[in-house]
Amino acid sequence: MTRKMPCRNLHWPVLALLIVLLGGCAFPQLSVHIRPDPLVVLQGESDTVTVTTTEPFCLPPLPCVDTTGQVFDFLVQNLPQGVTHSIDRSLQSPSTPGVVRITFEAGAGAVPGHYDVVVHTVLAGRGLDSTDLRLRIVPTGGAAVSAAAFGIAAGSGHSLAALEDGSVRAWGYNVDGQLGDGSRTSRSVPVVVSDLDGIERVAAGG
Repeated sequence: MTRKMPCRNLHWPVLALLIVLLGGCAFPQLSVHIRPDPLVVLQGESDTVTVTTTEPFCLPPLPCVDTTGQVFDFLVQNLPQGVTHSIDRSLQSPSTPGVVRITFEAGAGAVPGHYDVVVHTVLAGRGLDSTDLRLRIVPTGGAAVSAAAFGIAAGSGHSLAALEDGSVRAWGYNVDGQLGDGSRTSRSVPVVVSDLDGIERVAAGG
């Protein structure tokens, strides 16, 4: 989402005052991207999104605050009841100040439904921009996944389901890591296949 800030319409006397008080003009543009969006989480499970903030750019002759190397903070609001989140900032550095991973965990009591979660980007205590994440909570169980899926494939010991949001769920035997959840634990209920987005069809083999 890209939001235009009001500073480009300011007259120079007002702009000069802002420069003195704030150290620069308000950001002309800032882009925040979340992938995957929407995010589907099963009750009792968790899943992760990656948030990327694009550095603002200056539109001459307006001066802008230089944010290079300054680490952004992130705030999450409008979480539904029974859903918690944690922010992994290990990807942040002076060269990648606006990249984090946010994990959403739906407790067993989380109410199934569609929700708009708001992710805010903050720098030095000032809110810069925000964007919505479409969060879908679905009940645990194969039947619930079947209802949300447009493609299901059965292999020799495991099954796959392609969901409407482009992600994939897997369940069954996992002795060789074939479920793709980073473990070798067999699952009787569907789990998220890691690092997949935009999947159109699935096939499960031996």
